[in-house]
Amino acid sequence: MKRLALILGLVLLFALAACDTMGPQEALPTTGVGTTVAGEATAAPVEATAEVPAESEGETAATPGADLLGTTWEWVSLVDAAGQTTATDPARYTITFNEGDVANVVADCNTVIANFFTDGTNITIEPGMTSLVACPEDTQDQMFVNALGSSESYVVEDGELFITLVGGSGTLMFRAAGTGGAAEAPVAAPALVGTTWEWTEFTTMLGTTAVADPTRYTITFNDDGTANIKADCNTVLATYTSDDTGALPLTLGPSTLVACPPDSQVDVFLAGLGSLTMGAYQFDGSDLLLRNTAADGGVMRFRAAGTGETTAPAGTLTGTTWEWTETVTMLGATAIADPTRYAITFNEDGTANVTADCNSVTATYTADETGGLSIILGASTAMACPEDSQATEFLAGLMATGAYELADGGLMLINTAADGGVMHFRAAGGGETAEPGAAGATLTGTTWEWTESITMVGNTAVADPTRYTITFNDDGTANIKADCNTVLGNYTSDETGALGLTLGPSTLMACPPDSQVNEFLAGLQSMATATYQFENGDLIIGNMAADGPALRFRAAGAAETAPAADTLTGVTWQWVSTQTPVEMITVADPTRYTITFNEDGTAGIVADCNVGNATYTAAPDGAIDITLGVSTMAFCVDSQDQQFRTGLDGAAIYFFQDGDLYIDMVASSGTMRFTAAEPSKGEAGGGLPAVAGEFAGTVWQLTTITKPDGTITINDPSRYTVTFNADGSANWQADCNVGSATYTGSDGGLAVTMGASTMAFCPPGSFDQIFLGGLTNAMGYRLEGGNLLIDMLYESGTMTFAPAS
Repeated sequence: MKRLALILGLVLLFALAACDTMGPQEALPTTGVGTTVAGEATAAPVEATAEVPAESEGETAATPGADLLGTTWEWVSLVDAAGQTTATDPARYTITFNEGDVANVVADCNTVIANFFTDGTNITIEPGMTSLVACPEDTQDQMFVNALGSSESYVVEDGELFITLVGGSGTLMFRAAGTGGAAEAPVAAPALVGTTWEWTEFTTMLGTTAVADPTRYTITFNDDGTANIKADCNTVLATYTSDDTGALPLTLGPSTLVACPPDSQVDVFLAGLGSLTMGAYQFDGSDLLLRNTAADGGVMRFRAAGTGETTAPAGTLTGTTWEWTETVTMLGATAIADPTRYAITFNEDGTANVTADCNSVTATYTADETGGLSIILGASTAMACPEDSQATEFLAGLMATGAYELADGGLMLINTAADGGVMHFRAAGGGETAEPGAAGATLTGTTWEWTESITMVGNTAVADPTRYTITFNDDGTANIKADCNTVLGNYTSDETGALGLTLGPSTLMACPPDSQVNEFLAGLQSMATATYQFENGDLIIGNMAADGPALRFRAAGAAETAPAADTLTGVTWQWVSTQTPVEMITVADPTRYTITFNEDGTAGIVADCNVGNATYTAAPDGAIDITLGVSTMAFCVDSQDQQFRTGLDGAAIYFFQDGDLYIDMVASSGTMRFTAAEPSKGEAGGGLPAVAGEFAGTVWQLTTITKPDGTITINDPSRYTVTFNADGSANWQADCNVGSATYTGSDGGLAVTMGASTMAFCPPGSFDQIFLGGLTNAMGYRLEGGNLLIDMLYESGTMTFAPAS
């Protein structure tokens, strides 16, 4: 009754105001929910009809606006001079007031970030950044947002919120979410983490795009801030942050690069996720909505995996590899020459693995207990199979399958079309042809280094075989080192010399210009149907196609190059000078240009404000070859970094004289001189880092950088972190990149040496290079007020870190 009296009173008030012909009058203070008292004669009627409850004396909240917080308010109606407008669906129009004077507004299909200010009675709401999705025709989004922007005062009574608009021009009425009498009991919002979300549609200003098969596009948010993404036939890694306000910035990371089927929506999916660097999330019932909060952003809708209409695969079909033996049609039966070349394995998760002669194909399927079966082919290798191949007929038959039947230990796939046929399969191993055995014993247990490629055009030698290796494991997996990248693979082999190799996930580092990584991986990828043999201790893997290549490998350690000389390693060498035929180059600050040779043939490099890595070989006779690897790409001021890197890249001979290291460059172009760096303060005599236990083991987030010319405040400290581990290693995140490092720290001294990292290009405004430069130039640390402060060289500034919450 109280609500009804309020509404009727306001309607009467606005009717009287419309009939007022007395002209403008001086505005007087408001009463109740903000209705203006026009004069002595009208004060009583207004007070009598409004009946909007006000806080009684002494009931003012300790914190102004505290009664607004912690509730999502659903808009119920607007009463103004035009009458009463009822919200068509209150759940589509909500406002949530948060600590810090920020409010999250849902205006139908759009999200709005607003600021608000209140003294406990008066209130101002300022709508800010909003998405611009085109909502349905019946939307009331603009009316809702415009009314919020005209807010003047409010009162909360009996679980309802009343907001009066400026000048008493109207009143918005809200209820607490989930309290609507006609609404069903609210469904508990699912957790963001721990659920695999399947993409169902994408709404933009241009309209809504439905997803043909949501199971092919999924995202799983993990507790550690990472996310695993299935983008049709590819796998992508990502990082994200989220908070209670619904913010969810997402950054895509490394990805496989398989060519997906023509009907794939992978580009749209990744473009949508890639736009979420300023993202937000909310739940709509059991669905998850991811929004781009930019002005022209869109909304991606996801369902929880397993909630779609797809029927779960029938268990009796799975767990067996089925080999194709014949196809029977109205024209007769066609026998398969070699069933082992055409096989399908149905997995419990609704995926299938297909061997189509020399190619491997991924697939998805649905099956039910009535015998219905549908197979959708996915990504495939594209090898040219032998002339006698029946792969085309095999794949066409799989795509036409509509039903299946199991009988006498065999499988029949039935084309349910009027003129369809039946494909007959046997369980693998049931035919006369021997099933491929376990991994060949002589193939495993050795790391094989690639030495040359053999093709019809000629042989291509590999400059440095140690950069390209493959190790076959007993469990059918293979570990591949492809220059600066690591690749996982799977293989099968038997005693006849047959070998099938399939490449899997890979890192995506940018390797040096002289890399042969593309030729190496292309060669391995062509070995889906291959043979292998041994020749004088070497391994030769050949593609069975008529024009296929062959790859020759040697066993690791069989090269003539001797291990790195012991005297070269275990020391950080500082570049002092370079003598060329025409000049002497003197290094202004040798501590800014260093190289450390490690026992395993790798090297760490500091080139002024950049860090990188390298590989090298060195022999007792003085021969040395250095291959530069990945590096940060910051622009250094007044630097000699390019001369330093060029000299290392041209290294040919090394020798020692009076404790210094000299490196002669190729073609007598010059000699670089290095001196051993002084041990860091607190460094152990054996070269082990002296670990600063007082700051190790904590994830430190960068909050500010104080420099002589001012202070830089980091707007999102969670994107710039470093963790110093107890073993002297460190892990860091610099915006869109992650990497590793080593450090020594004791008694206030600190030295950080960068290691390997990703090399993504971060968006404009990123502090990644400043952050990495600061770590590289670290000279000391101190702990103050629970924060970690790192001082940089040359009194160039101080970085302040706070522990991650």
